[in-house]
Amino acid sequence: MQENGLKRKLTVFKSGECGRIKLKEGEKMLPAERLRLIKQLLTKKEELTTNEVALKLAVSKDTVRRDFDHLAQTGQALRIHGGLMTLGDSGVPNFKERTKILSPLKHEMAKLAAKFVSHDGLYYFDTSTTLVQLAKLIDFKGTTIVTNSLDNALALTNSRLMRVELLGGTLNKHNRFTSSMTSLGELANYQFDVAFIGTSRLSPAGIFVVDQDDSYLPRQAIKQARKVVVVAEQYKFHTDRSSFKVCDLNEIDVLITDEQLTKTQRKWFRSDTQILYAK
Repeated sequence: MQENGLKRKLTVFKSGECGRIKLKEGEKMLPAERLRLIKQLLTKKEELTTNEVALKLAVSKDTVRRDFDHLAQTGQALRIHGGLMTLGDSGVPNFKERTKILSPLKHEMAKLAAKFVSHDGLYYFDTSTTLVQLAKLIDFKGTTIVTNSLDNALALTNSRLMRVELLGGTLNKHNRFTSSMTSLGELANYQFDVAFIGTSRLSPAGIFVVDQDDSYLPRQAIKQARKVVVVAEQYKFHTDRSSFKVCDLNEIDVLITDEQLTKTQRKWFRSDTQILYAK
């Protein structure tokens, strides 16, 4: 490696200092070099913590957090609570991986979503892991939840008061949801108070998911709903790896996310779309 015409030398200690990378006295590691090394570490270990990377690279935790955020925002990795996680082969995490992503944040987003659930209502929950958190928070008399998510249905078994309808069909074992043309036809008979929808990608063109089979039911549920609530963490604004469209952004009544939208992003939505931020 060259920096200002000088050759830089890195030494990796394989024992005694937890693999810490040591620079010559007075030298600093370039940001691009840190990012390269973090990605290299991710190829060997699917999850990294802020603490271990700070120790290995001999930098502050704040520096590592900024590097983690950069890798997540540019679609090179996924931010999880206290660390970073590699993307799957498809470039998008599966259900099991998504459950690890910033779980405390998902809980806060779910609490905001819970404000749109009440007694005697009819609601659609799609396969979002944030909605699994929502399912654990609610228990309203006379309320019915319709879902094709196994994990939503299981979480709702703890409810004593609510009715749960699990749509049938072929089971996607990877992402733990069912789908069928029969279920798609059944949804046309419902009129939901609210459809709660997750997404893998959000762009000016709409919201998208990875699996084509995961797009049909929420698309139909949105048509059958008086209100549409979408939950989407900010990193989903920065990826282009989901191909199957669920809806246009002008169909969204409420967006729940975790970071302030830029002025450009806000213009993607209707002026009357409610934007809520999890703390």
